[in-house]
Amino acid sequence: MFITDRNLADLAFVVPANDPTSWDYAAKIAYYIGAKGGISVADFKVVFGEDVPEDIRAERNLIMVGKASTLPIISEINDQLPAPFEAGKDEAIQPAMLVNYRLLPNVSVGSVQLLTSPWASDRAILTVMGNTDQGIPMAGEVLVKDNLVNQLNGNFSILYGDQILTTDTRLGLVKEGVVGGLPRCCY
Repeated sequence: MFITDRNLADLAFVVPANDPTSWDYAAKIAYYIGAKGGISVADFKVVFGEDVPEDIRAERNLIMVGKASTLPIISEINDQLPAPFEAGKDEAIQPAMLVNYRLLPNVSVGSVQLLTSPWASDRAILTVMGNTDQGIPMAGEVLVKDNLVNQLNGNFSILYGDQILTTDTRLGLVKEGVVGGLPRCCY
């Protein structure tokens, strides 16, 4: 879906300023998209999450890679995310679920969320987040391997090891929260 322009001129990656893991996965995702689309010369942009220019927001699809707490732009779209983040935290909350679970301390997960851009209704935002530094690769890997990409559906996915749990929050309430199959502790 991000290959609407033959040279990716309508795509921008948003990463934290000092996070080599996020940069690495943004580069892997860019390479994967370019290879799948047969892009020979890419013209996408990369910007830091604390300073995303207005023209980038309005004219490009965005792929945000990192932790929510390290990307200030997430706070601007947080209330529109399928699973928003608690202020200053990196674990996604699932308000549309009937049963919600909290992860045990020190459990790393990744999440991938898709939404329409609030700055341009014809643009999309894909967030590729980890609740820890180890969670970022879990989220990133699902977007660079054909067998994993094919398992994504809906607008919210949680990734833990080799597990991919997806839901579409636009469909309303579901019987169990999407992280129900992950190591957890009920509250």
